[in-house]
Order: sequence, then structure tokens, then C-alpha cells
Amino acid sequence: MEALRKRLAEATDPASQARLRRIIAQQERNARNRQAWDEDRDLPESPGQKRKRDDGKERPREQIFADIESDLREEEARQKREAELRRCAEARRQSEAEKRRIEADRRAQFREKLRRERERREREQRRSNQTYPPIPRVLQPAVAIPLQSITDWRQHVALAFTNYSAMQIFPSPPASPCGKPECHLTRELRTLEACKCNIQACIRRAGIVSKAQLKSERLKWHPDRFAACPEDRREQFAKMGREVFVVVDGMFQGEEGGRCAGFDGK
Repeated sequence: MEALRKRLAEATDPASQARLRRIIAQQERNARNRQAWDEDRDLPESPGQKRKRDDGKERPREQIFADIESDLREEEARQKREAELRRCAEARRQSEAEKRRIEADRRAQFREKLRRERERREREQRRSNQTYPPIPRVLQPAVAIPLQSITDWRQHVALAFTNYSAMQIFPSPPASPCGKPECHLTRELRTLEACKCNIQACIRRAGIVSKAQLKSERLKWHPDRFAACPEDRREQFAKMGREVFVVVDGMFQGEEGGRCAGFDGK
């Protein structure tokens, strides 16, 4: 090796230098391999290495097969242990995923409950904050409806209710200030200008006072009757008819003052 290095130092030809370097590198690799082999020989043999070394000498064929079978059993046992570990890990992963799902559902339900409770409180707050038109300090005095207006209204009723399907104008009762605060407050809630006091006065002054007359009159104003009206007016006419119906029905039932069309007839 020293001689090769000396020749490499003396060489001037590039080709010779490259060849000498390759030879020196090969010699160094061989020396390292021999050293590794010597070190491996000094190490104690493993059972597997000993079996391989002795397979063709001292061990009988039956023992070789027994060793192979033992190795196979050990490999199968190892694979079973690994499969069991994988199964346990998968079961644990699924269990944790199920717990997370249940917890997420519980939190979602709790948030939904809080949202519904908040909306309920907001609705109650809005209802409590609703205000009605203030009662005027000086109400208009009650004004009697002219008898001629009532007569004209009854004629309009008789003509309109002859054929509901041809009704184009609703026979609204005549109206005038009655002087009652509740009627003033419910004006915005009514579709008719006439309040319950106006309707009661018109019915009584028209001579409709007996039970039989009131029964017949209330049927004329029943909301179902207006289902035959033209489609574009049907809903509005049904609302207006209901307001008259609840007042006449209250008179028929003998209720004091009838029912308030603005509230009970909504």
C-alpha cells in the first residue's frame, strides 16, 4: 500500500495517476472488509446463525422441520398480537369519535335551546313594548246614525246578499263616533270603519231584535258565505263579514253589548 502511494506521488501522467488512485481505493476497501469479517468472527453466534451453520451437519431432518414449525408459530402469534393491537386501537379511535360526536350534539342542542329561549324573551319583550294609540283627552261625542243611512244600508245588504258571487262592493254598516274609548283604540285593528256600537245600533234600529231575526241575520254575515265572492275580494270580504258576524252572534247569544269586533273578531 505504501509502495502504491509512493508511485502515485512520483507519477506525472494523469492516466497513471487515476489508475493508481483506483487501485489504492480498492485495496483500502478490501482491508476494511477483512477487518469487519474478523470482528464478526469474534462475536457470539445467535441461535438462528448456529442452526444455519449446523443444519447440514449435526441436526436431523425432523429437528429442522420442528424448528421451522416453531418459527411459523412464533410468526403467527406475532401477527395475531399485532392484529389485536390494531383492533384495539381502531375500537378506541371509534369510541373517542363517538364521544366527540355525542358531545358535539349535546352542545348543539344546548345552543339551540339557548337560541329558542332568547327568541322567546325577545318576542315577549316586543309584545310588552307594544303600545296602543293613546286615548284622546277629549273624545268625540256620540252621534246617532241617521235612519236614512240605516235604510239605505239594509237595501244594499238585501241586494248584495242575493248573489254573493257577483258582489263587488261590500255592504259596510254606516259608522259614526260612539264616544267609547275601546272602540277608538280598536280602529286600527278593524277592517270596517263601523265599531261594534255602530253595528248594534244599526241592527236594532232596523227592527232586527227577535231571536229568529238575529239568527237569520248572523247567518248572512258568516265568513263561509263569502267564499263564493270574486277571488280578488274574497279574503277582504270574509274579514269584514266576520266583524259583523261576531257582533250579531253576541246579540243572538244574549251577551251584554255583544263581542268586540276589533279583538274577538280578528
